[in-house]
Amino acid sequence: MKLNIKGLFLAFLGFYFLIDPLRQLLLFGTPIKFFKDLGMQHFLLIFSTISSFFLISLIAYLAFFKYLEKKNWILLISVALLAFIIPITYRFFLEQKLYDFLFGFTNYRRDVSVSYFFRDNAYYYLMYGVLGAVYFYISYSRFKERREIELITENQQMQLSLLRAQINPHFLMNAMNNIYSLVYLKSEKSLPAIDKLSEILKYTLYENKERVSLQEEINYLQNFIELQKMRFEEEPNIEIHIDPKVLSGKVPQFLLVPLIENAFKHGDVHHERQPIRMDVQLQNDWIFIEMYNRIKEKQKDEKGGIGLQNVRKRLALIFGDKHDISITESKEDFKINIKIPFQQ
Repeated sequence: MKLNIKGLFLAFLGFYFLIDPLRQLLLFGTPIKFFKDLGMQHFLLIFSTISSFFLISLIAYLAFFKYLEKKNWILLISVALLAFIIPITYRFFLEQKLYDFLFGFTNYRRDVSVSYFFRDNAYYYLMYGVLGAVYFYISYSRFKERREIELITENQQMQLSLLRAQINPHFLMNAMNNIYSLVYLKSEKSLPAIDKLSEILKYTLYENKERVSLQEEINYLQNFIELQKMRFEEEPNIEIHIDPKVLSGKVPQFLLVPLIENAFKHGDVHHERQPIRMDVQLQNDWIFIEMYNRIKEKQKDEKGGIGLQNVRKRLALIFGDKHDISITESKEDFKINIKIPFQQ
């Protein structure tokens, strides 16, 4: 937190020129006239009053600024007492001694005692000391609020970066294993597989954004599917239905691939009647994504896999409460439903 003496001074002026006229009006029924007399005497008295009142606000503000967060209560109380003593002593010296010596006038009687001067001004100085403390607390509360927001934002960005970093190595490891098998078997599919992987890596490296258009994500998804298909002798049974109206919408990058990857890993990719199916629709400014696959015989999907965990965490970090994700699993079927706001 930085010192803001300028802000304190502006707050003080606003308070002074509001409270003093209001007090005068309530007590005496007449408005105060700050500039009723533009003579030197009136000007000097206004100067000593305003400067001493601001001095107590300043000392109180600095005391809390320096010692409150450190919880140094002894020094804080000590400086608070000085905030009361120094400004009154300063005003007494100006109005009762210096002005009398230089200009031949005083604000009080010349024989007024220091103790009486203190008692007569105590209320005002207490009020302006409280002003300095209150201004500090308001500034400090705003500072803490901004800092907490910044920390939350930074933490979310860090988590998102870590989550995104999990996607690429996870996919790359699987893809390289597949290509290794093709090369080992001297398959004709090995070179096209390497080409597809190159296109995917270009998207990963050069389109590294938090959000991309759904059209870009679909293009990436199709390359991924083509790469996966090369693992099989028989063509996998996959259906993808995309509402054209949703293609311009923005979605988190790499949102769809973990869904398809999970289906390839655990789903029955050759089931004749129930293909792997992805539906993406736009309804009332919401994007609805449904992913379905039949589970391989004697195998169940793992809800705790890196890919699906990653999707859950990223959606929570990016959209907060403005999203929904549900997983429905039986012995034979696995379905994921996602709802996110449509944004362009």
